[in-house]
Amino acid sequence: MKPCTRIATRAALGLLLALAGAGCGSAARSNATAQAAQPSAQAGDPPAPDAALTQAAAIVRHYANAPTITAQLLIRIKPTKKDAQIATVNAWSPGDGRTRLSVTRVGFSGVEALVGADGTLVAVARDGDVVRDDLRTAFADVLGVQAQPQRLIEDLKAGPLPLADAYERTATGLACLDPGTALRVEVDIAADGVTVTQKRWLHADGHEALRIDYARDQLFDGLRRAARWNVTIAEIDAEIQVRVQNLDIVPQIGDERMALAVPADREAEDLATFTRTAAPE
Repeated sequence: MKPCTRIATRAALGLLLALAGAGCGSAARSNATAQAAQPSAQAGDPPAPDAALTQAAAIVRHYANAPTITAQLLIRIKPTKKDAQIATVNAWSPGDGRTRLSVTRVGFSGVEALVGADGTLVAVARDGDVVRDDLRTAFADVLGVQAQPQRLIEDLKAGPLPLADAYERTATGLACLDPGTALRVEVDIAADGVTVTQKRWLHADGHEALRIDYARDQLFDGLRRAARWNVTIAEIDAEIQVRVQNLDIVPQIGDERMALAVPADREAEDLATFTRTAAPE
């Protein structure tokens, strides 16, 4: 593989790691949404929540959630005027917030990674290079310093609606303050009142930072999720497409699956350096 192709591949793999594992998102369910998502109130219970929160709770019930999952994603990244990079991402994520990732691409050996609940990343390329970084700042240029963007794994676990304490109605759906980024998030909702078709993170001045368009909802082991996502990041000139191939709820994930062997004799580099550097021939 030519060095320029290796660099492009590593850049794609770096973006995959950031997309799949960045930050803590809004996985911590808000008390208000959690309570509203429970079955109908009984006599003597507090008054029903407002209409926007009631709709949000209906969306949470529609999609369902699971603390521990395994998933397989096919992700295509097509930078403008460059060849597309297509990779398979296998993910294992227990209820403690960690995520184990295995990223492979045809013609490239791939990367094994472990993302901590706090967003810390340790990754090992199969040529032996080691990466250590903090993914809480991976999208700092996009979503602000120390923002914790909703990661793909948390979207798979909890569904597309950020879990907030309060919502407001918009012309096309609902809006809230995303707990993970402190940015305004707007979601478009289909005519059925519960299917999310698009999610947008907006800066204070109103311009779009990040957008996910959802399509082809289907059931995966009892979890209703969009099978195809188009991800648009304002600061990245590339088409990003995600296809959910498998998603399973599991009771637990063993320590052996979450373990990551890190070579002791290799100096670690950060993710930015890894994505800019051609792997050795």
